[in-house]
Amino acid sequence: MKQGVLWAGTDDGKLWITRDGGGSWTDLSASLPPAARGQWIARIEPGHGSVDVAYLAVEAYRSGNYAPLLYRTENGGRTWTAIASNLPAGDPVHVVREDARNV
Repeated sequence: MKQGVLWAGTDDGKLWITRDGGGSWTDLSASLPPAARGQWIARIEPGHGSVDVAYLAVEAYRSGNYAPLLYRTENGGRTWTAIASNLPAGDPVHVVREDARNV
């Protein structure tokens, strides 16, 4: 992690990043995967190594989607990869954490 890098997400699917302690923010909402757009960004976990790595836990149960929605970015939020492939299909996820030893 790097000082000044902050991620912020909202319950209506907005996502931002700042790299200067909040002086300026970049809106990443449009880069979210389709299933995550407009949904609750429940948790953001910054990566332990690179400042460009982060993880998202997204809750979409309010729209009737109970799938676990977990994503990882390696490029500061420009693109996201789904990482929930082996989790039970009907169980939403509230939190995601990076294992610092098994990145």
